[in-house]
Amino acid sequence: MKNCYFELNEEHIYCPKCSQKVALSYKLRELFSHFLNDYFTFDSKIGRSIMPLLTKPGYLTEQFLAGRREKYIQPLRL
Repeated sequence: MKNCYFELNEEHIYCPKCSQKVALSYKLRELFSHFLNDYFTFDSKIGRSIMPLLTKPGYLTEQFLAGRREKYIQPLRL
């Protein structure tokens, strides 16, 4: 897994070390549910995502493309 460098088997859906989902595919219902959860609850990912977004342009994009997705809010959610 790119987030924590754990070697995954083919049967894994989630990484047993960092809990990141192996495949990123969302249905419209899931995106809407995540949208509501992000805007009506406070999550520690908000704090970790806002400061780099304002002070380090491109940093979140680099992290997402490198596969490190669990620490930050997903791009479509942000």
